[in-house]
Amino acid sequence: MLVFEDLHERAKGKEEKKAKKRQRLAKEFTELLYHIKEITASSTWKECQQLFEESSKYRDVGDESLAHETFEEYVARLLEKAKRNNRSGKVSSEFSDSMLNAIKDVI
Repeated sequence: MLVFEDLHERAKGKEEKKAKKRQRLAKEFTELLYHIKEITASSTWKECQQLFEESSKYRDVGDESLAHETFEEYVARLLEKAKRNNRSGKVSSEFSDSMLNAIKDVI
């Protein structure tokens, strides 16, 4: 029984380590997305992929579905921020016309 518990603990430790690595890589990719000013709340994966596909932070993710999910979450946060700013009357000049139109469509 001890051998099984030991193997189980090792496997659990490996999974936790793998999950932390995925989380770190996703965070680093999100930081990259933040610095690409062409990405807005109305951006799509297909239209933006060429902006970061040569980046090591994108390639390091290693799992396109994780990168895609991270991108979608980032764009959703941009949209939520834009909606909050729009509601409070603080729409900043950094938002493009296309972004404002996307917000109007959602609201």
